[in-house]
Amino acid sequence: MNSDTILADLITWLAPLGLALVIITLSFALVRRALPIQSGGRLTRQMAHIVLSVIAIILVILILPFGDDTQGQLISLFGLVLTAVVALASSNFASNAMSGLMLRAVGSFQAGDFIRVENHFGRVTEKSLLHTEI
Repeated sequence: MNSDTILADLITWLAPLGLALVIITLSFALVRRALPIQSGGRLTRQMAHIVLSVIAIILVILILPFGDDTQGQLISLFGLVLTAVVALASSNFASNAMSGLMLRAVGSFQAGDFIRVENHFGRVTEKSLLHTEI
């Protein structure tokens, strides 16, 4: 192999990878601009970032110059790791998410209300699925 073919091979997979990274970066910037935290879109913004991150990882795996078998194994490994993370985090997350859903469904308080919980008293400044800020 001469240096021209090595350079041509390098360019053939670096160009799509660079383009994908630019598109991913622009997508994150677009989500950041379209869903500001101040407008109450915190959960939506976080979910959009998670989905974009998963898509970005899969896209990068597919663009890298590996054989089809290796790419399939990498995607399977990524899926296995993602499943393990969700399974290990789900017990605490699920109970807190269910509590947050119940608080939203019951609607006993809203942002701006004053509440007292044991020795704590304050005004609710933010209410999301997983936490309430007083």
